[in-house]
Amino acid sequence: MKILHATTGDASVVTLSGDIGASDTDRLRGAAYEALAASADAHRHASASQVQLHGTTGGDRQRDHAGDLLVDASAVTSFDDAAMAALSSARTRARHLGAQIVVTDQVDGALSLSLRRTGLAFRFPQFESLEAATAFLEQARAARIRLDMPMEAKWRAVR
Repeated sequence: MKILHATTGDASVVTLSGDIGASDTDRLRGAAYEALAASADAHRHASASQVQLHGTTGGDRQRDHAGDLLVDASAVTSFDDAAMAALSSARTRARHLGAQIVVTDQVDGALSLSLRRTGLAFRFPQFESLEAATAFLEQARAARIRLDMPMEAKWRAVR
């Protein structure tokens, strides 16, 4: 198993390749946790600069959200169902932080097949390209921000 990690804006991208077996579960979980922490730091830094630029003050709950995680599994040749525990654990942590995990893989890719076999496909939004996954994360982030916006700000935005 080979893992590459990159942080871009409000999301981290973890690129997986090779065979992922049951013995790689802890390493995969650790990489996902590190990626979530890195995207949270990047998101906090970006939110802090927006606060300075726009002059918003406390009560701005969107700053509490972590950045999202995109798992690129298009180069994975096999994925053991036992390693799914790592992604499930990372998803739980991401949800606790207010983030989301999405997967990019072919329809018949190793991770996609494992998600379907284990019954977890509905928990991880799946896309065939990084562009589609990134667009989905941007829309989901915008929706979370709208939900967190105080009612008075929503009212002013409409006026």
